[in-house]
Amino acid sequence: MQSIETLIDQGQFPLANQALQDHYAQACATNTTAMVLAEMIPLGLRILEDGEFEDRWAVSKLLSQWGNGVIGPLLKVWRNEGLETEHRWFAGRLLAHFPQADTIAALVQVLTTSDSEELTAIAAQSLAQIGQPALEALIPLLAEPETRRLATKALAQIPSRAVIEPLLAVMQDADETIRTWAISALANFADASILPALQAACTDLSPRVRQEAVTALGNASHFIEANEVIAQLQPRLFDLNLEVCQRAAIALSRVKTDQCATVLWSVWRSPTTPSALGLTILQSLAWLESPLALHYLHQAFAQAPDPEKLEIIQLLGRIQSPELAPEIEKILEQWIPAKTQRDSDIALATKLAYSWGKLQQVSAIPQLRLWATHSQPGLRLQAIAALKQCMALQKV
Repeated sequence: MQSIETLIDQGQFPLANQALQDHYAQACATNTTAMVLAEMIPLGLRILEDGEFEDRWAVSKLLSQWGNGVIGPLLKVWRNEGLETEHRWFAGRLLAHFPQADTIAALVQVLTTSDSEELTAIAAQSLAQIGQPALEALIPLLAEPETRRLATKALAQIPSRAVIEPLLAVMQDADETIRTWAISALANFADASILPALQAACTDLSPRVRQEAVTALGNASHFIEANEVIAQLQPRLFDLNLEVCQRAAIALSRVKTDQCATVLWSVWRSPTTPSALGLTILQSLAWLESPLALHYLHQAFAQAPDPEKLEIIQLLGRIQSPELAPEIEKILEQWIPAKTQRDSDIALATKLAYSWGKLQQVSAIPQLRLWATHSQPGLRLQAIAALKQCMALQKV
């Protein structure tokens, strides 16, 4: 230990960390950890006090493994308002590994009294990491406006059904951030009791809350009736906030019914639909991976501007459904340009080559061979890459 102490005295913290790690590994191998920890813990704490950020980070990994003997010293650091914030921050982060009552109490005390954003944030994070044992300390903090936001943030990170009821209770809070955190966390639970909150959040005044709500509804489609989910999501395709509209389209793609495909198609066809939303709808139709959605994408190609045409070709190449593969191949073959002289035709051919390669479409090999000698480098290289993919399958 003398050599490690010397390294610390000299400020050679990376070497000291490595020496501590080696010494601990040796102690574990010889079942002598209890004997050496009494000497190692003070040395590790010195690095935590005096080291640079990287040194503190490295020694924290060791201290977290060294048992309850580190709790007392860490609590002294955590509670000492005279110490630098980064030193205390590391102590608070380490306390998450020790879910004892005094640890939880110390974290809650700083969470509710400190003016430091860094320390209150790490206190919330550590309490969330402690999880279930911290719930009894966190839930009462929701009653106070001064601590409600941080308590919500901590509860939202705890994967326990016990947080559902307290998070539902803050869904009427005036702070949109609290409502956003709550609805995002509630979405992680397959529980019908959250449905009214999701429905209400879809019409929340805050776009952030609405965005989280429509995403949550899409994820909840495995335990909520599809018709109910569609009924909530369809109006959001016309939301005043574009990102809400886009998230609603993506959420509908997770429901995977023909009704969703029809709803999305009707919005794409509307002349008032923004181009950004139209693009998201095309992507959502592709993610549905259904015959009807494929039919709509085929129709869309004839009506879409050139950038969206290229997107449709690329999307078809990414569809993984074996059942749809024959129909996709037929569709792509219909879009082969007669000539590849104009920039638009070259761009179209390049996307076709990309999709054929992704699909490993053997029937496209003759056309790819023609394009593999094209004078335009982008098309030529894409055709060669696609040929390798298609011919690899042919060899198998």
